[in-house]
Amino acid sequence: MAGDIDKTRAQSKGVKLLHDYLEYAASGGERLQGNSYTDKPHFDSPFEEDVYYALVQQGYTIRTQVGCSGYRIDLGVVNSDRSGEFLLGIECDGASYHNSPTARDRVGVSPS
Repeated sequence: MAGDIDKTRAQSKGVKLLHDYLEYAASGGERLQGNSYTDKPHFDSPFEEDVYYALVQQGYTIRTQVGCSGYRIDLGVVNSDRSGEFLLGIECDGASYHNSPTARDRVGVSPS
């Protein structure tokens, strides 16, 4: 268990990571530092906003910009039966994705 590890005696990053992982596992995944979402809807594109409102109209609770460690999923569908749990993550691939050369290569659009 995480409480069995004395972090004051060990300065190793590995010991801290093991402690944090054990704490995360014991919490059922609810304790994840940096895990967040926006309280107010935040959209990177009109398409993302349309998807958000379509799902809300269907009765789903949606969180925007869900994630941790600097990477965020555009939309997260909240599990109404279990607090802090998501049923689905939705990435809407904004304009910067579609304007990148890699995306053009994949969809067969030539650069202008």
